[in-house]
Amino acid sequence: MNKSDVVRIVAGPSGLVIDYREKLPGRGVYICPDPKCIKTAISKDSLSRGLKTSVKAPAFDEFIRMLSGAVKDKMISLIAMAAKAGMLKAGYSAVKDSIEKARGLLVITSSDASDATVERLMLPDGVNACLRAPFKKDEIGGILGRDEVAVLSIEHKGFADSISKELVRLKTLLNNHE
Repeated sequence: MNKSDVVRIVAGPSGLVIDYREKLPGRGVYICPDPKCIKTAISKDSLSRGLKTSVKAPAFDEFIRMLSGAVKDKMISLIAMAAKAGMLKAGYSAVKDSIEKARGLLVITSSDASDATVERLMLPDGVNACLRAPFKKDEIGGILGRDEVAVLSIEHKGFADSISKELVRLKTLLNNHE
């Protein structure tokens, strides 16, 4: 398992802290961001042993909520960076043009985008995927400084891969949450 496939946890003054960006000081432990791994780590108190200090682990549901929030924040950051770098197209017409010119590597739709909009895009083989984001049109618009955005196209491989990875991670957390 690669380091990018796990999440760092550190002990904070009030308990466990998810160090998603791996910037916090101190001893850390790594956990796979899968509900089964999380449940095992919390139930067996292995996080305290790994951190070499007694820490109160949050309840399973709270841990999933915290980690899901960190993943969403990372996705927002990546989308904003792609926009600032000029590697993102927003809106149906711009995305359609991006796809036709073979620039769009990843297409992302809002959770409330219509199925008809998605179907009309007709993605060619070169596009990695068309993924539904956990954000509504107004939330994506807010990230980009617009009212509403239902569909995005990412035109940079690094951004496309990173955003896709975070979307898959979030879906794993939420879909397998028991």
